[in-house]
Amino acid sequence: MERGKQVHAYSIRAGYDTDVYIGAALVDMYAKCGGFRYCYAVYNRISQPNLVSHNAMLTAYAMHGDWEEGIALFRRMLAGKVRPDDVTFLSVLSLCVHVGSVETGHECFRLMDTYNVISTLKHYTCMVDLLSRAGELKKAHELVNNMPMEADSVTWSALLGGCYIHGEVELGEIAAKKLIELEPHNSGNYVLLANLYASVGRWHDLGQIRQLLKQKGMQKNPGCSWIEDVDGVHVFLAGDKSHLRSSEIYYTLDNLTNFIRTKHNHH
Repeated sequence: MERGKQVHAYSIRAGYDTDVYIGAALVDMYAKCGGFRYCYAVYNRISQPNLVSHNAMLTAYAMHGDWEEGIALFRRMLAGKVRPDDVTFLSVLSLCVHVGSVETGHECFRLMDTYNVISTLKHYTCMVDLLSRAGELKKAHELVNNMPMEADSVTWSALLGGCYIHGEVELGEIAAKKLIELEPHNSGNYVLLANLYASVGRWHDLGQIRQLLKQKGMQKNPGCSWIEDVDGVHVFLAGDKSHLRSSEIYYTLDNLTNFIRTKHNHH
């Protein structure tokens, strides 16, 4: 984000920060770099905002789950006769997923026909995700089966995620089998099914999945995170000790863990 700020400062000096496309790019940059608080300030500087700039701001709201402001902007767009496109609707549907608003999701999905916007797989996947999280798993499954295109792994993952949340094993197995058909070498799909079995106490089935993973020689990819500071970007993997200062890192981690335990025991 520091480099992005430098470019932003240069655009202000050059008088370009009010440009609709540069403004949209800056909003997008701040949203993706964790500087959401700057997005609205940049958006307000755009002299004649159009669909591109509105979409950039909507996407920023969707990334950061700001439901009220995002929906308010969407409604202002419609009231101002700005014709939404597929990107607009994808952002609004993502917001609906974030807060679990099934009613607004359905309203938005219906509006796509009103504005002659063709629903893509991503829009359908958002609706499947929304219905699945809300526990409307049969409706979600019906939507997957009746879509005008083939569901991909992301769609089936959304359904499986909902099955895991609500402990729906039978439908979860269907989704997991579809996932495994589409991505037989992705260990994450087997882990998702294993988690579902564990959540409902089906230990025998859980054992079979673990055995299958061993037979196929698969292992789950380790978690990865990174931190940026003045010296650059530091990448960390789960259980990784390759960092030059790993001993200090683990020492600090142990101290934090002990502190948390002490606080917990105290309470």
